[in-house]
Amino acid sequence: MKRRELWSGVVGVVLSVPLVACGQPAQALPAGIDSEMLQEAQAQVDFPIAVPHYLPLELRLTNVVVAAPPVGNVLQVMLTFASGTGGPGFTLEQMNGTVTPGDHPLVEMTIQKVPGQLYEDPDRNGRHFVSLTWNKAGMGYAVSAFLERGLTKAEFLKIAESIAEA
Repeated sequence: MKRRELWSGVVGVVLSVPLVACGQPAQALPAGIDSEMLQEAQAQVDFPIAVPHYLPLELRLTNVVVAAPPVGNVLQVMLTFASGTGGPGFTLEQMNGTVTPGDHPLVEMTIQKVPGQLYEDPDRNGRHFVSLTWNKAGMGYAVSAFLERGLTKAEFLKIAESIAEA
């Protein structure tokens, strides 16, 4: 085992863990996901990084950030997806802890066979914003997007569902 310093300055043991979709056996990455970018992030966390296996509208992974808060052992990975044509985009955040939805009206729903919370703001600076949060197997997840340029609520939910166990 190797010791490696994380971006936050926290020192930990890095485990070799394959990229998986929320507990599923490792699968081939869908087109639009740069495996090298993910492997660099994976080397900094000791939990498998989940990825969506449904990417419509020419969406592709454009950025990966690994962050640790100043207190505790919670690590967060944020994946940003965007269209190469200036189209829609979304973010997927995951952490080895619990996601707590914000203090605003939520719609309870089932996502990945567990309870989730959907937040919608149809007029956030003139744009329709959605955010979906859920916790599963000791991990917290949040997917957020503006519904625009072809990205519908149905597509947004299908993306979120695609990172779930079968």
